[in-house]
Amino acid sequence: MSQKVTYEKLEERVKERTAQLAKANEKLRLEIIERKQAEAALVKSEQKYRHIFETTGTAMAVIEKDTKISLINSEFEKLSGYSANEVEGKKSFTEFVTQNDLAKMKKYHFQRRLNPDKAPKTYEFGFIDRNGNLKDINLIVGMIPATKQSIAFLSDISRLKLAEEKTRSVNAELNQIFDAIPSGICLIDKNFNVIKANQGILTLCGISIDEITGNKCYETFSSDLCNTPECFLTKILGNEACIRVEVEKKCINGKKVPCILSATPYYAHDGEIIGIVENLTDITTRKNYDNELKDSLRELRKSLRGTIRAMALTVEARDPYTSGHQQRVADLASAIAKEMGFSRDKITGIRMAGTLHDIGKIAIPVEILSKPGQLNGMELELIKEHPQVGYDILKSIKFPQPIAQIVLQHHERMDGSGYPKGLSGEGILLEARILGVADIVEAMASHRPYRPAVGIDKALEEISINRGKLYDIKVVDACLKVFKENRFKFKI
Repeated sequence: MSQKVTYEKLEERVKERTAQLAKANEKLRLEIIERKQAEAALVKSEQKYRHIFETTGTAMAVIEKDTKISLINSEFEKLSGYSANEVEGKKSFTEFVTQNDLAKMKKYHFQRRLNPDKAPKTYEFGFIDRNGNLKDINLIVGMIPATKQSIAFLSDISRLKLAEEKTRSVNAELNQIFDAIPSGICLIDKNFNVIKANQGILTLCGISIDEITGNKCYETFSSDLCNTPECFLTKILGNEACIRVEVEKKCINGKKVPCILSATPYYAHDGEIIGIVENLTDITTRKNYDNELKDSLRELRKSLRGTIRAMALTVEARDPYTSGHQQRVADLASAIAKEMGFSRDKITGIRMAGTLHDIGKIAIPVEILSKPGQLNGMELELIKEHPQVGYDILKSIKFPQPIAQIVLQHHERMDGSGYPKGLSGEGILLEARILGVADIVEAMASHRPYRPAVGIDKALEEISINRGKLYDIKVVDACLKVFKENRFKFKI
């Protein structure tokens, strides 16, 4: 009985042990499957990150605590000229750093491990490749979590640095040119702030760069047009292409400077108008010269008037009976020219010609000029020579108007019956036609040795009857108008 019990217990233990072994085997099998899955996932993850590591388009390297490079990608191979087999586990990152940057890069490498949060994340340094070529590199680096490794991203910025250097060089040249321009130039934004100014404007206004840059233009160098609809900035922003005016600039230090100001749009890179470019040219010297020139011109005109008056008086001294005739003719001719809308300069020319129109009578004997009776044929022919003589006297003098020609033609008539050339119509200068009408009206209205004055009414009747025949229609009409409207009277 006892043997049977023992056998049953043994069989029961065997079953129990078998079940335990089966359970342990199942657990082991599951653990193996799980481990294989984890290994497969790890391989997949490694393949994924390796793929990313290789295809970022940026040179990458994993750097160990001792600065050895443990892993690089194909972009690093291209950048360095070395293969992965030549670099990984064999070369230190510091071997690629220039001597000038070496101490700095070592310092940052160890600083990252001691205090990652305070270490710089971005650097620029000189990189030496396999062939000894120097490249400018922008480095972004960070620690790999739970390791002492860092991962570096390297970008070749050599072309960018070269472009920056060229840009700096060009900007330096432009700034030199900008400051060398003698006129004052400044850039003003839409809010009237001076963005930039050259040396020319500092000299012109007598101020420093700090007194102008960043300040309002109208506070630094204003004019009467500031803060009005005529403001240059307002006009330019209203699409006016260019403005050029003469202004007086009032500087912050109280200095006043006469300038020629030109304003043009100031464009951003996208073509939008963001302000104006003001160019100020100091014209103080020119204004002083202009004033001196005006003074000289006034003196010259005064001298010319004196000379003309002296010449006129020379004729009147020989013919006292017609004293004042030339001046009165000049007055009437000027009034007619003004009525006809002549310019100030042309009226001045007509007045000169009127004052000198009988200068040729200086060659006629006094006996003929003051003869109380009618002139005979020979004497009349001598009188008719005075326009030609007057022309010969005046032709060599450089008047601002054709004075000599006007004097030569003042006895010509519209129908060709005048003298000395027998000119007609448009062949006679309009100024000479005016002078001819003024001469006949004054002559008839004044006393002569050979006859008494017939009066102004008869003189006006004469030109009215011969309007369009002997005398120019428009000239006659203008003459009649100034008398009828009481806008002209002969001075006694």
